[in-house]
Amino acid sequence: MNSKDLEYVLAISRTKNFSKAAELLFISQPALSQYITRLEQHLGVQLFFRSRLQVALTPAGTTFVNHASSILNQIQALEQSMRNFNLDKKYELSFGVSQFYGKHVLSPIITGLREKMPKYKISIIDGESHFLEEQIIMQKLDFGIFPEPIYNKEVNFMPIYDEKILFAFNKKNTVAKELLKTAYNGKTVDLSYYKDFPFILLKEGLKMQKLSLRICSAYGFRPQAVYQSENLDTVLALVEANYGVAFLPSTILRSYDPKKKDVLFYPIKSKYSSRTIGLAYLKDLYEEKFIKRLVNSAYYGINKAKEESKD
Repeated sequence: MNSKDLEYVLAISRTKNFSKAAELLFISQPALSQYITRLEQHLGVQLFFRSRLQVALTPAGTTFVNHASSILNQIQALEQSMRNFNLDKKYELSFGVSQFYGKHVLSPIITGLREKMPKYKISIIDGESHFLEEQIIMQKLDFGIFPEPIYNKEVNFMPIYDEKILFAFNKKNTVAKELLKTAYNGKTVDLSYYKDFPFILLKEGLKMQKLSLRICSAYGFRPQAVYQSENLDTVLALVEANYGVAFLPSTILRSYDPKKKDVLFYPIKSKYSSRTIGLAYLKDLYEEKFIKRLVNSAYYGINKAKEESKD
């Protein structure tokens, strides 16, 4: 056996689906199925129960996964120890980020990393945070930059900055603007006044969609979704077209000036109206001082860009 055997079985164990595991591993589903069949034949045991509805570990498979996780962790720790012997080498670090945060904060983060850590070459891939977490676990990716929460216990998270969740609507929405006279107290908006408005939301399962539903639930209503998107920039575009109202993170204001454009943004009073953007990485693979150095470099780049935008 080799580390690929361990990696493939662990991917199927986590996803409970050959197709999803194959996507994470960047191979075809038939090739993965054939690979596991050959491994089972080599070992003389069945690792998975297979049905049309799900894939589950056999008792032998459970034992395999327990040992495989431990072995891969040891391999990862050994590889990191070897890297530490050659700190003068120009390493390549890979970062995963969603399209939205790639557009609005990636550039200053990369600038900060290049200024503070010039020996490191940076590569970037796009992806939704669930996918990026799996890529980190499979060691196809070093780091992810995305919002909390983290779904896998193997992944650590160190905060970079906090963002507010804002209520947004078009300036031409005269009914929404008129309601501000009673809904807005000068600091936050009472969303209960907008419970019957058409909301533009993200699709089910995405972090921002769950957060939006919690915010509305705290105000005693469920939003009427007129459209559900996969991308926050699409949500913004639809608000710009006066298609409905929406929730958008304050990160978007780094490159959007409401004074020059058509969307108004208002703070919300809710325990769900903020979230943390941070650096996700595999546990026990990097020293804490190195992670702090990365986070501080990213934060430096964001602050530098913020100050420059004021000039």
